[in-house]
Amino acid sequence: MEEKKHFKLFKAGKKWCTMAIATLAVAAGTAVMAGTASADEAVPATASQPVQTAQVANGQSATGTADQAASPANPVTGNDKQTSQQPQRQVDYRTPVNAGNVDGASADKDGDVVFNGWHATNQYQEGMHHFVIVLDGGNNHELYRHEVTTVERPDIDKAYPKAPIAGQGGFTIAVPADRLNGANSLQLVSRYTSDAAGNPAGGSDYWFPVVTTKAGWLDQFKVDGNQITVSGWHVDDQAASKTEHTVILWDKTKGREVARTTVDNVASADLPKVGYATVANGAQARFTASFTITPAMMGDEFTIVSRYNKPGQQDNNTSDLWLGSLKINKTGNAGYLDNFSVDKANKKINVSGWHADDMSAAEPTHTLIL
Repeated sequence: MEEKKHFKLFKAGKKWCTMAIATLAVAAGTAVMAGTASADEAVPATASQPVQTAQVANGQSATGTADQAASPANPVTGNDKQTSQQPQRQVDYRTPVNAGNVDGASADKDGDVVFNGWHATNQYQEGMHHFVIVLDGGNNHELYRHEVTTVERPDIDKAYPKAPIAGQGGFTIAVPADRLNGANSLQLVSRYTSDAAGNPAGGSDYWFPVVTTKAGWLDQFKVDGNQITVSGWHVDDQAASKTEHTVILWDKTKGREVARTTVDNVASADLPKVGYATVANGAQARFTASFTITPAMMGDEFTIVSRYNKPGQQDNNTSDLWLGSLKINKTGNAGYLDNFSVDKANKKINVSGWHADDMSAAEPTHTLIL
């Protein structure tokens, strides 16, 4: 008999391995040692299989079979997780940080005034509550407070990377318009506190600058023929819930209303750019109106009342702004004839001249009497 060695190629896990197989050749055929397995059958792995070494994040090595290294039944644990962990945030409690901003305001579908902004500080401790308090800007009387939820602000996190609350310091608060009590200005205070009711208890406050909630201006208020024409703008946080805009012509001389009309506001893209971005209707506040002059109005002084009210409730729970002044004179009365002659050939009297009279605003019909 002659001893021969054959090498079998097989796969163990993700590794390809070889194994020597000894056979004895005889005249009648071949007798295979160590069993009856054919050459194309996989040989089970044994303890003599090669050992795989895997390098891990901390520089130490872990050992196991090729199957163990790749098997889902053996997930990466312990130090291996360090490769996927993010570095811990470095917090600086020493360097003073207390900053914030109110980015803007808008009206939501429920008629609330929605303010959004951010507050970053190094005085925050894990588990603190975040409250936003709304004060009357004129007297600091509290109008509303509410605990706000976190709004992610990666831009603030980048600006204050070592503040314990920065990227999570964004906020949004919806204030019911009827809680503003007609205030012309508001001051918002952002507070981090350990007190569940929002009272000071550790943490810090940030007082945002006073913001205007109501303002307006008349670009035009004049007599045009027998009409008084008005155009201007009126920004008002209460327009969020009081969606009807009523313009009233008020006689200051007699102390009474003369006429009123309902107007539809139009876009006012210029107003947010000049300080009214934090007012709910800042981008939709311009209006126009006109009123007919009557003889009873001559000689009186007038002003405009711009009013936001709920639809159909023009005299109930309104937000008013009084704007401008205009006096309609009736003392002016002068004239001159440039020509007053007889045309004998045509048997006519020719007249030409002028007559200026303040009363023409109320009585526009001009009659000549011979």
